Amino acid sequence: MTWPQVPLRDLVGEPLRNGRSVKDRAGGFPVLRLTALDGTWADLGQAKAGDWTRDEALPFFVTAGDFLVSRGNGSLRRVAKGSLVAEAPSEVAFPDTMIRVRPRADHLIPKYLAFAWSAPATRAQIESKARTTAGIYKVAQRDLETITLPVPSLSQQQRIVEILEGHLSHLDAGNEAVASAQRRLDALIAAQIEVSLGYAGGNEVALGDLAASLKNGIFVSRPGTTPVGVAILRIGAVRPLVLNLDDLRYSALQVEELTEADALLEAGDLLFTRYNGNPRFVGASAVVDGRRIPLTYPDKLIRLRLHGDRAVPDFVCFATNYGPGRRQIEARLKTSAGQVGISGGELKRVKVRLPGVAEQVRAVAEVRTVMDARERLTICTKVAAQRADSLRRAVLAAAFSGKLTGRHTDREVIEELAAI
Repeated sequence: MTWPQVPLRDLVGEPLRNGRSVKDRAGGFPVLRLTALDGTWADLGQAKAGDWTRDEALPFFVTAGDFLVSRGNGSLRRVAKGSLVAEAPSEVAFPDTMIRVRPRADHLIPKYLAFAWSAPATRAQIESKARTTAGIYKVAQRDLETITLPVPSLSQQQRIVEILEGHLSHLDAGNEAVASAQRRLDALIAAQIEVSLGYAGGNEVALGDLAASLKNGIFVSRPGTTPVGVAILRIGAVRPLVLNLDDLRYSALQVEELTEADALLEAGDLLFTRYNGNPRFVGASAVVDGRRIPLTYPDKLIRLRLHGDRAVPDFVCFATNYGPGRRQIEARLKTSAGQVGISGGELKRVKVRLPGVAEQVRAVAEVRTVMDARERLTICTKVAAQRADSLRRAVLAAAFSGKLTGRHTDREVIEELAAI
């Protein structure tokens, strides 16, 4: 079935509008966070107080039926991601990180737009128009206006929405089951690590007393993707127990310069996240295993280099990511301008229970056994999530090519498309 392909600019009741720049201010008017656009439906609970009055925010109010599009993202797959304001919200505005789309009631059903925006053909158009600057992908507003959507009659749109809601509700339930399984698994692992560390015993020791050095990383204005100079980690490279070496940038600085600045990493160094918008990641740590050397790190990370004769890096890493060590870190977090942080001085005062080196090695081996089992189970949940994502794309592709009927034969069509 073929439907007219109509550019977005001809489907809106008013021109697309960028939001307004806003800063955090206690007691200010509520403005949506970018995380509000993580799903098909905008999460209006994801808001913060901005530095504007109600009158200043009024032109940027969102109402039911508005479609909000993110202006930029570090991931090409997420650039210009859109979410629908499905219900009448309390008074809340949208910031300059979003573009507001208001579909014409006689052209588009808002839910149809939300689903069509996520369809593979639409995403392909969006990604082809994206441009990248300093690692951030963006699609200009004038280019968004040229995105074309298939536009059947309003009655057909409503029927497509009903069919999609039926199919996607099953996938959403499956995704939630997978996510729930992962959460339970993570909770089990956390409990097991805390038990293993507790059995190891030992006396409480401050991280500052274990440190040969503790140092913030270097500031590089715009690390590049071209391999010039020593590789530098991304700010988000550190997650609990995990150091991501798959997405490096380059500092344009040479080994000699970084050696003089004491800014190179060594195997066994611990890296802690110093700043992040998500408190869960602040103070998270991972061990540098030496796979990628030479390597440096940005100023949003803190390097802890241990005295080698007292502490096993992996043991200290476990003890600061879980149990009493993690709870001490959380108690020392500070918030400023929407960012959560921890200073090196506060980190030094965090205490871990430290047994002898032999007992640390034994405890690490025990935890590693549990972590290996976790990894195998995580791979299974990832496969399930990838399959669900493939099926979702197939459902949307079938819907907007007129191949879904709402009957049992839909399953065959979807599975055939998912296999492509």
